[in-house]
Amino acid sequence: MKIGLKLHDTGYRFGTEERARIYLTNALEPKVKQLPQIGFDALAHEAASVNEIKWYKRFTVIIGNPPYSNFGQLNRNPFILGLLDEYKRGLDERKINLDDDFIKFVRFSEYSIAQTRIGILSFITNSSYLDGVTHRQMRAKLLSTFNYIEVLNLHGSTQRGEVNPLGGVDENVFDIMQGVAVGLFALSEGEQVARYADLWGSRKKKFGLLSGGWARSAVCERLLPHSQYYFLTPKTFTPRTEYEAAIPLTDMFISFQNGIKTDRDDLFFAETAPVLAERLKTFYSADGIRNPFKDEFRVENSSSYSLLERRSMTKFSAHAIKPCLYRPFDVRFLYYKIGLTSRPAYNVMRHMLGSQNIGLLTCRQQAELGFQHVFATRLISECCSVSLKTREITSLFPLYLVEDDSDAQQKLEECNRVNFSAPFLRKLAGVLGLKQRGANSHPTGLTPEDIFHYIYAVFHSPGYRSRYAEFLKIDFPRLPLTSNLALFRELSRLGGELVALHLLESPKLDKPITAFIGLATPIVNRVAWTEDTVWIDAPACRRGALQKPGSIGFKGIPEEVWNFHIGGYQVCHKWLKDRKGRTLTAEDIAHYHKIVIALSETIRLMAEIDEVIETHGGWPAAFQPATESTAR
Repeated sequence: MKIGLKLHDTGYRFGTEERARIYLTNALEPKVKQLPQIGFDALAHEAASVNEIKWYKRFTVIIGNPPYSNFGQLNRNPFILGLLDEYKRGLDERKINLDDDFIKFVRFSEYSIAQTRIGILSFITNSSYLDGVTHRQMRAKLLSTFNYIEVLNLHGSTQRGEVNPLGGVDENVFDIMQGVAVGLFALSEGEQVARYADLWGSRKKKFGLLSGGWARSAVCERLLPHSQYYFLTPKTFTPRTEYEAAIPLTDMFISFQNGIKTDRDDLFFAETAPVLAERLKTFYSADGIRNPFKDEFRVENSSSYSLLERRSMTKFSAHAIKPCLYRPFDVRFLYYKIGLTSRPAYNVMRHMLGSQNIGLLTCRQQAELGFQHVFATRLISECCSVSLKTREITSLFPLYLVEDDSDAQQKLEECNRVNFSAPFLRKLAGVLGLKQRGANSHPTGLTPEDIFHYIYAVFHSPGYRSRYAEFLKIDFPRLPLTSNLALFRELSRLGGELVALHLLESPKLDKPITAFIGLATPIVNRVAWTEDTVWIDAPACRRGALQKPGSIGFKGIPEEVWNFHIGGYQVCHKWLKDRKGRTLTAEDIAHYHKIVIALSETIRLMAEIDEVIETHGGWPAAFQPATESTAR
């Protein structure tokens, strides 16, 4: 016979803490009384003593390793959800990911210790709460409850792309993708203290150091968490005043939204429209819910997506097959059907359907690689089109708002309703000393595209990305404005060249700088770079060091182009890797040639952007806070 107490057997399940205690008393006490009858007097006495504490007293020491995530699908009852409201209050977020079980465990334990006014909480958990933007109220509450906090970050996150700053590998202490941290929280008398330490390296190294008592002598960094984010990791925010004077991207655009999420990419995306059409016809047929099709494409409901119910309420339509930006320079066909698509983001995506509109793609949060999450598209876009990890969801900011889907092109040309907010346009005109004109009140002499291109250039400035690196990790980028019209126009010109390259519309793409060598019908196998060549049949290598070249590939690709990232993707590698096992067509090879030119020119233009800024005073002299002049 086993007697135990699980957290979901308390207020989690029964709605209130008091009801949970009553249940435990009534349900478990008879079992405890049975123990002496079967010869377990000592065990019975111990169990009774423990249960007395569980039922009638408060905990002062709580330790454990709670479940890391279930996306909030379990333990949803008034008691714990009411406690979690403290972590969500005043966040003003469109999506709040604070319902994972480990957060519920932390909140319940914090609540329990707060009742005693003394105690210790120590959990090993998912590390996302240490610096997640939506976790800021959680951190604020922990700091208000506990006066001593010590964090040991064990890292190991493959979701965030963490890189060991000391060199070498960094492995997770568990077989999971989420990073791991140990948090120690104490409530007692004394001053507020928060300390932090890192542990990088292999799993073996981490286990060895931890089991040998390394944590007791680890060099810790003193944290000074402050509003509005209360980070429990070291951050260097300089120069804060300068950056906060810039305009938030979310204040510049009226309408924006996260990209499309299907929850079944293998089912709803394909390389060609005919392949996708045949697949969806099968999906809607009787074979769609039978194997092997059912298992191959996961035709089943999940906790967050009722696929079978949506299937029964819709039917196949060839008009639902749309080109969609899936990854940088990687356009695929998407079956996009309102009522079937899991998260269609239609309020924004409708402005990109059937038009020559243009949209800015970027992310609110960045992983360890830093801010490089900027791209342009004329198409609807997937939620990770420039973001590698689930934490870095891509958002789309369209330039124009289309009122009538049936005649989107005409509306763009005739109505020309821009998606820039009136306060932003007024501020921009004031800083540049220009009057406002037209129905959209944009500054005289500037088109909406001019403004879009200026934004695009600034966000591609290496100086901007490095100067404001810490800010760019935690929120959408902000735009510094210049009062120098000549600088504005120069940056707009360079931004326009970048946009044309990224849309694959630049005439520069017509002159390849690479040569394809090898078979006429090449199959992508192992992708690697050496000797200025990207090989698609690279031999096996040890520790990532290619010992000898392959025989099929793209020659003339410098190392800086091979290593160049857009968002979370090393583009030259990713595009080919996603086609492993596929025979490249002549069109595929021509497309890859264009990607290489686009990346090479992007690197050149990014350097030129910084050179132009430097000739006009550099950072921050070339830009000034957005103070309006009297010009209108």
